[in-house]
This record gives sequence, C-alpha cells and structure tokens, in this order.
Amino acid sequence: MSTGAGADWTTEWTAALDDLELTLEQTEELLADHASAPVTVAVPWTPPQIATPLPPEMLERARELLARQQQLIVQTTTAMSENRQSSALVGKVVDAAGARHPALSVYLDVRA
Repeated sequence: MSTGAGADWTTEWTAALDDLELTLEQTEELLADHASAPVTVAVPWTPPQIATPLPPEMLERARELLARQQQLIVQTTTAMSENRQSSALVGKVVDAAGARHPALSVYLDVRA
C-alpha cells in the first residue's frame, strides 16, 4: 500500500473510523452519570462516502466499532425510556402539604 491511491484509500477509511469512534466516545460520555459535568452534545455521525471498499486490515476495528455502536443504541434507548418514566413520576409528586403540583404553570392576577 505504498502507492498514492492505496495510501489515500487507507487514510480515508482511517479518518472515517476515527470519526465514528469519536462520536461513540461522546455518546458514552453523555450516557455516563456525571451530574456536575457540563452538558455536551455529540455531533451526529454521518456514514462516509468512500468509493473504495474497507481495507481488510481495518475489518476488525470496524467490527468492534459496530458492536460498540449497537450497545450504545440499546443504552440510549434504555436511558430515554427511564427519563420518560422519571418525568411522568415528577408530575405525580405530592409536596409535604399534600398538594399535587399541576403540570402547567398557573398565574394569579394580584391586581384584581
């Protein structure tokens, strides 16, 4: 692979896999429980438009990244479901005085 075309081929695929790996790392960070950490947004990954097939020596790394991506899909779905359940429970919370907090804000006109 010392030819220019082969080097470009490998470089493109290396960059694409690096990009995917960075996105997976960002997603893992978002899913980790870091209450005090600033909120970051993972940049959505876009599949590369590479006209050449994946080099055979990169196949194992690509498979590992695919497995990580599939695990993160499951973890993200689970986290979203848990978040929805928690949000639903918040709406049912009764304060110490026994009053249920309404889901919508209520305003009182004190000028009347």
